[in-house]
Amino acid sequence: MSHRGELSPLLIPARKGAGSGSSCQRGSSRRWFLWRLLRLLCIFLGSTSFLLASGSVSSANSALIPKFYYFNPDSTQVNFHDLQQEIKKFFLVNGLEVEFQPFARFRDFDQQVKKAKPAFLFLPSWYLDRPDAPKGISPLLIPIRQGQETYTKLLMTSKASRIGLQNLARKTIALTSFASDEQTMLDKILFHRLGVVAADMSYVHASKDLDALIAVAINQVALAFVSRESIDRLRQVNPRLAEGLTSLAESDPIPLPVLCYTPEAVSPELLGEFKRIVQQGEGNTQTRTIKRILQIDDWKPTTK
Repeated sequence: MSHRGELSPLLIPARKGAGSGSSCQRGSSRRWFLWRLLRLLCIFLGSTSFLLASGSVSSANSALIPKFYYFNPDSTQVNFHDLQQEIKKFFLVNGLEVEFQPFARFRDFDQQVKKAKPAFLFLPSWYLDRPDAPKGISPLLIPIRQGQETYTKLLMTSKASRIGLQNLARKTIALTSFASDEQTMLDKILFHRLGVVAADMSYVHASKDLDALIAVAINQVALAFVSRESIDRLRQVNPRLAEGLTSLAESDPIPLPVLCYTPEAVSPELLGEFKRIVQQGEGNTQTRTIKRILQIDDWKPTTK
């Protein structure tokens, strides 16, 4: 039977040992101190997304400004303040004011969308497949990265853990919010060829992949299921920590996040203007800016 949990954005509690004693207490203290030290390093380098409280309520003065919600837990974006300012500036330079709100946590994003659907959204494709997903949200553009509409995730562990494909069962995995039926999806894209069943594993949810990777690196969990881009980001932030990790398996392709809109909240004129702005010619500097911010290479029209 699987178990679920959640990584605290400020502290991951140390596992309790079989008995009590000064050695266990010292070990817990060291792990606690190391975690806090790593968190401070990430914050110093701009990783402020771990501490952000998302989903702020707009003021009455901005009621007529179209809202644009962003939720992409697999992104390597770590400074949501800079992300917010860059997106706002991008649209203002192109003659359109939007209220852009990034979300670090799924529950905050889901709550705000269900409370009042925004005009535009950039969200994981699995969100629209959830049984409880709000109705009336339509795909607008599909991102392309490195020529693909998909990406893959890696099952990572610490090199010192001695965990391999032969002894994966009943381990704890740290991962971001993932699909409407998480375990069914994990069986489909990963576990079906590794000889284990998702229901036999335990799960701890993280706001970002970088949280999951650090948890593995300091032995708070056995495994992490993360994107390649997040591993590259950790190598930039802390090469030594990244060096201590190893990949056990790669998932099947997963659809990239989708740019969507809410027809009832968008006029045809606004929809056309928004789409024109994000799809400007390849040689346009602003087009390159939005693609860099969203970490994509191009857009593809939806088939709808």
